[in-house]
Amino acid sequence: FFYGILHKKGLHPKGLITVCILGPILTYLINLYANNLNFSFGATLIILNASITYIGLHLVSKRIEK
Repeated sequence: FFYGILHKKGLHPKGLITVCILGPILTYLINLYANNLNFSFGATLIILNASITYIGLHLVSKRIEK
């Protein structure tokens, strides 16, 4: 949602699905690794997930030709 407000770029449909599935999985794996190091993200997991998803959407975006 936030990406669509800030950017007027198009997204590849397959890339969009991949990013939306991998974002939460990566967040979960990072949280597991952090728990092994006795670190707790807590509520900041939402921010971490949003950041991963935002960066992923930026990587799969394409310019819209006029």
